[in-house]
Amino acid sequence: MNLNLLEITKILNIKFDFSEDKLINHIKIDSRKIEENDVFVAIKGESFDGHDFVNQAFKNGAIAAIVEKDVEFEDKSKFIIKVDNTIKAMQQIAEFYRSKFDLKVIGVTGSVGKSTVKEMIYAIFSTKFNVVKTEGNQNGQIGLPLSVFNITNDHQIAVFEMGISKIGEMETLAKIAKPDFVVINNIGTSHIGNFGDIDTIVREKSDISKFSNCKIFANGDNPNLVNYLSNKDNVIYFGFSKKFPYNVESMSSIGEDTEFILVTESYKANIRIPCMGVHNVYNALASIAVASEFGIHINDIKNGIKNFESLPMRQNIIKLDKFTLIDDSYNANYDSVRASIGVLKSIDSHGKNILVIADILELGNYSQEIHFELGKYIASSEIDVLITIGNHSKNIEQGVLSTGIHLESKHFESNQDAFEYICEILEDGDKVLVKGSRGMKTDEIVQRLLDKFGNHEKS
Repeated sequence: MNLNLLEITKILNIKFDFSEDKLINHIKIDSRKIEENDVFVAIKGESFDGHDFVNQAFKNGAIAAIVEKDVEFEDKSKFIIKVDNTIKAMQQIAEFYRSKFDLKVIGVTGSVGKSTVKEMIYAIFSTKFNVVKTEGNQNGQIGLPLSVFNITNDHQIAVFEMGISKIGEMETLAKIAKPDFVVINNIGTSHIGNFGDIDTIVREKSDISKFSNCKIFANGDNPNLVNYLSNKDNVIYFGFSKKFPYNVESMSSIGEDTEFILVTESYKANIRIPCMGVHNVYNALASIAVASEFGIHINDIKNGIKNFESLPMRQNIIKLDKFTLIDDSYNANYDSVRASIGVLKSIDSHGKNILVIADILELGNYSQEIHFELGKYIASSEIDVLITIGNHSKNIEQGVLSTGIHLESKHFESNQDAFEYICEILEDGDKVLVKGSRGMKTDEIVQRLLDKFGNHEKS
């Protein structure tokens, strides 16, 4: 890591007298992962307090700890850096650290598909460059700084996913990352309970470009996004309309892959992506547009994107002996549920379409309405069995009933009860989609199904 302890103290306006500059190996928030000459940042979470693990971090080799309250520590050769807020301190350090590198940063945001776009961009750019990317879900107020700290002198490109759930958060992330290219993949109702309305979500997501003179790549088929960006001249649109510089002429499914004809202002190309659904065509368009504007040849783009790998719990299709399981349990919102249903329907199988869906959280006053509308959509979506879990998802059932369409439906209060019912009704050839907000832990259902039904193959 290209950083020393003296630089950190200057950034945080802390006075320390060092006999020598002390080089830092890395900055981390997990004491269990601390190695020699790391800096440990003590963060207080809902169920833990990093300050309780300062001494453990020192034992594991940390050279210093950044804290916001007094701690007793045993090894007096170590350094304690006390600040008002450890998260803000880490963000300050990350902003400084990013400024030390002359590399191109691509920032990715949107209500759905951020991780997929990030992974597609990474797959494409890795054909030509040394690329660092957001790992896992490190895309927020804590995660983005940790991602920035992974930059080294060897990297030429950084691809950072930038996710927000509250007003003002994107401004902080944009100030840290200062992206040269930004993707706003779509705008939906995710976290609308915190934002209040769609217009606020659009404004807050668009703040990704606030601190840099960057190119913006935006979904031209999203009217809320287009209306907000209409007065900007640095926007490149992608979508299905022929009026966009990156658009689609036709698309088709080939097994569990999707093929489409990409149309640009200068050429057409046949693109094949190893995933299903029209939403993933949008994700691919965003990634291709960024790469093309960067100057990457279409042959390298095609080679890169065909090697794209989806992340765990995100529309992973798992072939079991008895049935097909679609694990999309990482998170949920209205748009992502619809997209996942499209994947469920696209899988060729003679059995039932079974949808297991838990509450969509952080919808605030919109919760009843959005769950109800989702139920209406599900009723017309070739779902044979609907299994709902949690308090809010009862409104999904009500939405189904309002249509007059008959659909076998069961509601449960726990993942265990839902799992047991799935096992009762499963027949050969069935397809089971598991979906829900992260806080509902529907990945427990996925794991129990995998444990019970044994051998499987991920597609």
